[in-house]
Amino acid sequence: MDNAKHEAAQQDEIERERRAVKLFNDFIDENADELKLIAHWGDGHCGYMLHILQEKLSRKP
Repeated sequence: MDNAKHEAAQQDEIERERRAVKLFNDFIDENADELKLIAHWGDGHCGYMLHILQEKLSRKP
């Protein structure tokens, strides 16, 4: 891959990450009241919500 293509791919990845972070922050803002209890006390299931995020969003090899 030449340098220009590599730089374009890097910029694309940065933009995708930026959009993902914005989307996640918007979700948190829109659902803050429901999520505050979990943020304060945990989910009561030893990190089950983290497991859900990892299962649903992890990149597959």
